[in-house]
Amino acid sequence: MLAKLRKEKGLTQEELATAVDVTQATWSRIEKGAAAATIEQLALASDRLKIPVHQVLKLADDAVEVLQQQGIQVKRTRVDEGQNTGLLMVGAAAVGALLTAVFLDSKGDSKAAQKKSNSQAKS
Repeated sequence: MLAKLRKEKGLTQEELATAVDVTQATWSRIEKGAAAATIEQLALASDRLKIPVHQVLKLADDAVEVLQQQGIQVKRTRVDEGQNTGLLMVGAAAVGALLTAVFLDSKGDSKAAQKKSNSQAKS
């Protein structure tokens, strides 16, 4: 899914890897599903691809669902329970902060548009 998005935007693996601050080899493994991207890496990649992070995550969920409907088992990487709890908490906090930033940014855009509309109406 990441490779498809990258190709649609006309970027090479090297260009996207540089934007995400990983090697081309690491980015290749992420695209193939052999390595997992961090929330920060996904945010940087979505910024470079000019696609909102929530859309990237939705596309990933959709891709997993399609594969499962085709009877393809999707392997999830597991860590031991102690690490899993910590990672889940950190991941949830990062996703929450990211969604809050996106929400506040979109509200800021709405407020700016409303101010512009009000000033034009007064003219």
